[in-house]
Amino acid sequence: EFLSVLKDAFASSERQGAFKRVIIVIKTKTEDRYADLKDLFSLFNIPPPSLFFTPIEKPLMTFAYYGNDGPHFGFAVTTNDRERVLAAMSRWEETLPTDFTPLFLGASILPKPGVFEEYTYRNTTYRFLPAPQNQNRGIAYLVFPAGKYLIVTTSRESMERAIERLFDAL
Repeated sequence: EFLSVLKDAFASSERQGAFKRVIIVIKTKTEDRYADLKDLFSLFNIPPPSLFFTPIEKPLMTFAYYGNDGPHFGFAVTTNDRERVLAAMSRWEETLPTDFTPLFLGASILPKPGVFEEYTYRNTTYRFLPAPQNQNRGIAYLVFPAGKYLIVTTSRESMERAIERLFDAL
């Protein structure tokens, strides 16, 4: 049910270049609370590596970026140990294309296992694995040095727009 609700939220028409925050609320018998990264991974059936969540802090921000070729999913969290998160993501790269397939929300453009490459935008380095069918789509991630934000997106375009937003905000 979660994936269909998320697809419906992304299906709305937005202007190109817009970010849309997607708030995920977990409802239980005793409380309603905002989802954290563990919840997001659980909803998408993403198996993180061991001890991945140790340096991750709350809250979670999920978003859609509306690019040239439709909406791109992404999320951001704060970390208290930039190097540890980068090392964990680097070790995870081998299975990220398979593990993160649900983040593409059923799109036919999916990354295949391969080699992540480093890209630099506004003096900020991020890693990206393009999908063979579309070189803009794929898995991009970085830990932004100034705020120690782990950002993961499903395209180069959305990563570069997120970097712009971070520079504008800080």
